Amino acid sequence: MIICQRKFNFYLFAPGCRSNQADGEGISHILKENKFKRVYNIKKASYLIVLGCVVTEKAEKEAIRFIRKAKNLNPSIKVVLVGCLAERYRKEPISSIFFDYLVSNEERKFISDILRDKKIENAVEEGIFFAGNLEMEGRSRFFFKIQEGCNASCSYCYVRLVRGKPRSLEPEKILAHIKKLVERNVKEIVFCGTHLGIYGKESGYSLKELLKEVEKTDGNFRFRLSSLEPWDIEDELLEVLYSSKKFCHFFHIPLQSGSEKVLKNMNRPYTPDFYQSLILKIKKYFPMARIGADVIVGYPQEGEKEFLETYNFIKKTPLDYLHIFTYSPRPNNPVLSKLPNDKLKERYWELKKLDKLLRYEDMKKREGFVSEALTLDWRGILRENYWCLFDGRKKSALLLPCKIVKWNDDKAIVEIIKR
Repeated sequence: MIICQRKFNFYLFAPGCRSNQADGEGISHILKENKFKRVYNIKKASYLIVLGCVVTEKAEKEAIRFIRKAKNLNPSIKVVLVGCLAERYRKEPISSIFFDYLVSNEERKFISDILRDKKIENAVEEGIFFAGNLEMEGRSRFFFKIQEGCNASCSYCYVRLVRGKPRSLEPEKILAHIKKLVERNVKEIVFCGTHLGIYGKESGYSLKELLKEVEKTDGNFRFRLSSLEPWDIEDELLEVLYSSKKFCHFFHIPLQSGSEKVLKNMNRPYTPDFYQSLILKIKKYFPMARIGADVIVGYPQEGEKEFLETYNFIKKTPLDYLHIFTYSPRPNNPVLSKLPNDKLKERYWELKKLDKLLRYEDMKKREGFVSEALTLDWRGILRENYWCLFDGRKKSALLLPCKIVKWNDDKAIVEIIKR
């Protein structure tokens, strides 16, 4: 009987972006609905579900290392590739990766049948992958993937090729699902997508229209937006967010480079001046909003001049943190960086020091600032996307007003404000 039960145990590995994590929880939901059991010990699992990330070569290698580690711990475990890494393999096979099952994007909803070795014919993905799950493991937050695919042509990006053409979840399904989440006491919903800012455009709808309807939804909850491309943030969207009582004042807006020459080569449709004007505009709407950016260092066209342009641009733009990536050749753009490794590391650490300074300055200005915390036992998360610590355990899944007293590393020590 124990052997029979273990046959349907699975372990989930879903690193990377929030869309990937949302997909992982959706797949977990489908499997559990079909008599599979999620376990957290690789040695007790029959299947390893791998939703590997392909944004960089490093991310791919992380998945490959994890698979090898799992096989060493449990030689009989069967490896199931799903998502971006599976699509990457279908387009460009990777000799160093081992798997037993490869599940395409079109086949995700049939994963339980595939693991039972049932033949799937003519699988077609109509719209976005949506499993209808109402929870994420151990969280009062819910990563809600409402959009998938991208129509941009950024030269460094491979994700757009494996995620496919843009498609969006119907607003009626989103709003109905939000009501169910609120009934389940979910307090924060994080909307995410491959290219979130173009939500609904393929059908003549828009993100701002959706958020107006979300705002009307009854219940004590808040929402957060994941990454938004700078060209998608129009005044009308900012007006909707400004009038919202549920919106978390946090923006993540990829910059990639502060050099006009490099941005043009990347096929990014904006200039540094446009980006800076946008950040200044957002700060006028939301003076205490936390705003961060992605930056790529070591792009093939980045010389010393272009790197300094990026460095100085960031210094004079009111950003609060950076996510820094070293350039990684991808199958659709195999050009290597012209920088030797030591120079690449040097530039990376120069930006890392700047990032540390930005974070420090942002934290200092927030001392004494009143925010709102979502309680998660002994810690919580603020509206501005900082982790916070309480003076003792709190009941989970509460939204409480609080004041930032001081900082412990990058975590806010907060005082709950009695209503």
